Amino acid sequence: MVIKVLTEKADERTVQDFITQTVGLLYPVPDGPTANDMPCCVVGATVNVSNEMLADDNELMVFCCYRAWGETANDLIANSREDSWVVTAEISNSNTHLMDPELIAGTFRQAELPAGIKIIGVSGVSEKYGSKVWKEIISERRLWMGGEGGGEDIHPMSLYDDEYNAVYYTSECSSLFQWVE
Repeated sequence: MVIKVLTEKADERTVQDFITQTVGLLYPVPDGPTANDMPCCVVGATVNVSNEMLADDNELMVFCCYRAWGETANDLIANSREDSWVVTAEISNSNTHLMDPELIAGTFRQAELPAGIKIIGVSGVSEKYGSKVWKEIISERRLWMGGEGGGEDIHPMSLYDDEYNAVYYTSECSSLFQWVE
């Protein structure tokens, strides 16, 4: 899942906490044999916006959400080519997702957004594209996003713990995800 957020002087951590909690409440880790599985997790980055239609005080935040367990949520065609606030359609080998972009977008529409959020775009993406976005966000030398990440196994990743109703941060662990390429 790729989520783009246009903000006007919003705090990146506040926005990431909001996204992590919203997605985490929709997809809690189930009890039973899969209880040790990774919950939904999120990495994010504030990137430079170079668009003459946007005001100078706007920032674009890009988040990538991942869930490695559970039933598939729907049969939407995977997306992966960036275009504006959402990602445009691309046919992939798999047409199922572990997270439903319509459900997440609908939940955002009904939520009280943190101060400064102007626009949120939600895209269900293929694991191939999701892994590329994730890797770009965490990279110390980004190729197509501004700024720099903390690096593999270092960049902060947020998770939602539904038992304690809290967002917590740890080092990202995408090396454990076994991305489908």
